Amino acid sequence: MFKLDHRDGPWPLIDLIDVDAGSIATIAPGRGGLVTRWCARHHEVLYLDEATFLDADKNVRGGIPV
Repeated sequence: MFKLDHRDGPWPLIDLIDVDAGSIATIAPGRGGLVTRWCARHHEVLYLDEATFLDADKNVRGGIPV
């Protein structure tokens, strides 16, 4: 089963969740559609520097542009 969750914050986030597979991808539409988190089968597989993500004046280090 798939779920879609919206989270508010300094940059709103959308979680795309595959409950059965234990996988999640988090996307930040306001930062250019950047994938900020990816877990596959409950294992984190993506690096993101949260400090640069939260600072709109800096380029984000890590993530995946969509």
